[in-house]
Amino acid sequence: MTTPTALFAGPGAYRTLHPNLTGSDPFTPHRPLGGQTPLSSRGAFSLQMGTRGGENALLNVKGGLTPFGGGWVEVVVSGGAYLALGGDRLLVSGVGVPMGPVTLMVDRLEGLGLEVGMPVLVETEALVVGGQRVSTGRMRPWRGSRPGAVRGDPRPVAEAVLRRIAAPDTAIRKGLEALAAGDVRRGARLLAGLGRGLTPEGDDVLAGHAAWCHAAGARLRVSELVAGRASPIGLAYLRCAERGELFAPAAALLAAIRGGEHERALSLLPAVRALGASSGTALVWGIAAGAVSSTTVDEHSPS
Repeated sequence: MTTPTALFAGPGAYRTLHPNLTGSDPFTPHRPLGGQTPLSSRGAFSLQMGTRGGENALLNVKGGLTPFGGGWVEVVVSGGAYLALGGDRLLVSGVGVPMGPVTLMVDRLEGLGLEVGMPVLVETEALVVGGQRVSTGRMRPWRGSRPGAVRGDPRPVAEAVLRRIAAPDTAIRKGLEALAAGDVRRGARLLAGLGRGLTPEGDDVLAGHAAWCHAAGARLRVSELVAGRASPIGLAYLRCAERGELFAPAAALLAAIRGGEHERALSLLPAVRALGASSGTALVWGIAAGAVSSTTVDEHSPS
């Protein structure tokens, strides 16, 4: 039987599989102050997540034990699964799905027979899931697109995009209003872990907003405020968004809004909205909040 092979790794996935790497973006490890997400915080967002594999030690690329313990298959989703590796999360998915920052695209993924609770080990040039090897020796890093400079006022395009999607509920709207007013700390407090979805809508909003701020040159560290409150998967995406890393369709939409490309932004909406049950729409809300605020950050905001 042919061994499943990793083809591409998003920047967050690459960092997770190479925990000892240092260097330039996107491979420099980024951790919140105080280290990894506390292991005790995982239970707050179980969502049928497994823990059986937590007894297995996680090996780093040099053969030593990492400081954050075991890894396991946490959630099985359509077309793949999320792996819990200490405080990080990695999405293994098949060929043909949109690439994202924590995605590891694997050819012949179906051969793994993924089940919740399978133990996971990271070895040199391999990811071992339930005793089955996924070759990572020839995987290529996927960086995604980078937004260009703002051309004109991005708010009209953002507002046109918002008119094409569902409006947020009252609780989400309060957090969005705080972000749009530049009060990131209050917005984070209101939004972290809030809403429906595997990654709660509030977490996705924060990720979209953080990505906009990164593109505008504001290096926010919202993940430091919400660790233990955001879902573990949402926190993994938020850390990446603080580096400007999003799913490919969302990154393209952000670039279109910054570039004042009205028609292109609207044409990208279907692909963005298809990201998860609610993640795509919530990402748009967060991106638009950044555009409307013109990335104003007041004294209440982290830096």
